Amino acid sequence: MTKTTRIRLLLLLNIFAVALLIVTTWISRAHQPYFMTVPRVTPDPAALLDPDAVSFCRDIRAGLAAGRYVQLDGTAADLRTLKEHAKGGVEKLVMFYVGLANPDCGSAPRCDDDALYQPRLRAIQDWLDRTPHDITAHVAMAQAWEAYAWAGRHCHKFKDVTFDEWQVFYDRVRISRSYLAGIDSAAEPMATLLQLEHLRDSGAGRAEIDAFYFASHNASPRFLALVALYATMLDPSWYGKDGDLGWLAESVLNNPGGEDGQIAYAIVASTESGQIPYPHLFLETGLTWARTKAGLDLIEKRYGNSNRDWNVDCYMALVAIDRPAALEYYRHFGQNWDPAIWNNADYFYGQALPWITYGQ
Repeated sequence: MTKTTRIRLLLLLNIFAVALLIVTTWISRAHQPYFMTVPRVTPDPAALLDPDAVSFCRDIRAGLAAGRYVQLDGTAADLRTLKEHAKGGVEKLVMFYVGLANPDCGSAPRCDDDALYQPRLRAIQDWLDRTPHDITAHVAMAQAWEAYAWAGRHCHKFKDVTFDEWQVFYDRVRISRSYLAGIDSAAEPMATLLQLEHLRDSGAGRAEIDAFYFASHNASPRFLALVALYATMLDPSWYGKDGDLGWLAESVLNNPGGEDGQIAYAIVASTESGQIPYPHLFLETGLTWARTKAGLDLIEKRYGNSNRDWNVDCYMALVAIDRPAALEYYRHFGQNWDPAIWNNADYFYGQALPWITYGQ
């Protein structure tokens, strides 16, 4: 198949997918008895969070506030084996450091006010003042400055960042990087994640980033957060090109392979589901819904799903035009629809939900 033929086929598939969604939405509106009538609800932000993850985060932050540094070191040492996961498969080691560094126990970094990071930086600095050679404290500070760097550019995309914001961003990334000096990333997986982020943030070339990822992945092939981070870098808005995400997902089916590989495949898809414009996720990336769904089923069986996970899974099923799967996932979250996934109430209640529940 020539490139021109492939492009035409993809265009026709895109048109068909959009037309199908529009038609089924129109039908569902015209035939009210054939779909589930659901009153609009503005979800409570607290209800969208995983209570276990919030509890874990609060315990970690309480330990820092109380100066229980030996206890924090012990927790980090246990989590460095990467055997403990939260719902959705995320390693608890990542949650540990994010909990120490972020302004609150929400699901995403705060970019609205970078002054919110100052108390976190002071608390971790107190830890370093007491134990200046503590590896856990150094990595926590590196994580805090990395998040602080993104807050300094207000998490803007590349083209929207001002000159002054770039200066702040690069200065803070440099400081973050300094706290990892001399730390063996083979013994501290979180340092590996941060080093990969630093390569991205400092404008390293694709070849250098690829080499670092594959060396790190071969050392820890079941490190899901590493696969997820690299997947974000293969987004076309960063270093990626057409087919890169599919290529990455296929690679983890072989390494680590087995069920772990299938789970990693689904992690690649779910990580990028919110970044790839609708309806291109399974049309132009090389990812397939069949393999993604198989991995999602394994994630839910092995780790369980959070409210956000069910929302993401439902959205991907909608993109894949798999109504039975979308309906199954929707029933797990119901009124707790996540605006971070569905964008706004008009889209969720006016288009997505009528299609998902058509015939119910």
